[in-house]
Amino acid sequence: MGWFILLRWLAIAAIVFAVAVGKLLLGLEDLTADKILALAGSLFLLNCAYTLAARRLHKRSEPGKKRHLRAVGIFAATQIVLDLFILTCIL
Repeated sequence: MGWFILLRWLAIAAIVFAVAVGKLLLGLEDLTADKILALAGSLFLLNCAYTLAARRLHKRSEPGKKRHLRAVGIFAATQIVLDLFILTCIL
């Protein structure tokens, strides 16, 4: 779970950087930066929630138990689905 969260922080930084480069250096006036940055902000808030949820999941569960593995699977699937939704919106 930590790997997903770390990669998401990098993705947020890359989105903000790409918007800045597109607007400032490349002069892409038609770029809908406000909408893309709003999606990056949503991803930021989701990642904050994921970080807190991962910490809580780690504290409350016993690794190797069936219940723990099921919770981790659901947590990972939720992250993947929401990431794909935001990526689709950005595209």
